Amino acid sequence: HAYTQIGGTYENLKSIDQKGDVYTLVPKDVQKRAMAFLHKEVFQTPTWLYDKNLLNKFSKPAKKEQVQRFQEDAIYQVLKPSILFKMTTETMRFGKEKTYTIDEMLTDFNNGIWSELKTSTPVVIDPNRRAVQKTVLENMFRVVKDASVAPQPGSTSPDLTTTDIPVALRVQ
Repeated sequence: HAYTQIGGTYENLKSIDQKGDVYTLVPKDVQKRAMAFLHKEVFQTPTWLYDKNLLNKFSKPAKKEQVQRFQEDAIYQVLKPSILFKMTTETMRFGKEKTYTIDEMLTDFNNGIWSELKTSTPVVIDPNRRAVQKTVLENMFRVVKDASVAPQPGSTSPDLTTTDIPVALRVQ
């Protein structure tokens, strides 16, 4: 639920006689709180879910843990080209003051993902956290690569070649 708030839009269906907009933005502060929640509860290693005494009773250590798949999916959802494109469109329609811009989102995202690098004391980054960081890089590189080519005619993929999305990702 949290990642759906980032770049989200509310649709308030109305009849002809009802006033007001049908489409409104998820408030910027709600989007920022959703990003903070993802950092705290998803992108940081949820060690309480890695109880070896419990896991060893029903899960082989040979395959990727379910928690890691959840983390990868959340990263994909936050960096999905269609969401980034939607955020760009929302900024053009509603203005920077009212929207959680791609630059703000990526800054908040990267500040959380790479928070260990901003401390003055040496920190050991656990293997699960490193896997999250690698997944972030892979997803960013994928979006930049995909943004260099316009989608084929008839594709439902957004055309990122005409946006600032690749530039914003490279800056980050």
